[in-house]
Amino acid sequence: MKKCGFILFLMFFINTQICFAQNDLADSLLQLAETSSGIKKARMYNEAAKVLFVSNPEAGAEYAEKALEISKKEGNKKEQYLLDG
Repeated sequence: MKKCGFILFLMFFINTQICFAQNDLADSLLQLAETSSGIKKARMYNEAAKVLFVSNPEAGAEYAEKALEISKKEGNKKEQYLLDG
């Protein structure tokens, strides 16, 4: 029984660490996006959206939409295709 409890604790701990790492990555990408412009900004938003979809789907969708708007404004068909699927 102790092994089972320890394994559950370890799984919870590892899962928590992964979520924090994902949020740190998303924060870093969003900071880069704020200092970028054009397609580079769209790509940073898109990458942040991919990371956020796991832990916060609504925020991920919001940043994907921002990336799509920028891509359309810039006329970048490749980035639009990646976002529209």
